[in-house]
Amino acid sequence: MTEVTSYKSSPMPLVTAYYKQLSEIMESITRKHNRTNKNFSRAIQHLMKRYNQMSRHYGTDIYIQARRNHQHYNFISTSNPSFPLATDALVSLLFQRDFFSLTVGLG
Repeated sequence: MTEVTSYKSSPMPLVTAYYKQLSEIMESITRKHNRTNKNFSRAIQHLMKRYNQMSRHYGTDIYIQARRNHQHYNFISTSNPSFPLATDALVSLLFQRDFFSLTVGLG
């Protein structure tokens, strides 16, 4: 007759080891370096370089403003004090009849 032996050691050490390993994995995930700021800075630098090339190559004046986390980033391709236009001038330009045809090249 075959003898049935009881499992003398408790499965608790295996469960404890599993949870310990799981917690170590979760810690490593939360410690992972957040690269969002670095990626955003690189993207802004790349865009500014590209806008500068466009400004020189095509002779255009470019003004770009970006905002992220309450920080503002501005790019102005010229040192001309009349550019960019003041906010009032931009708003009045928006409501002119020919503005949209000029911006999309339909005029």
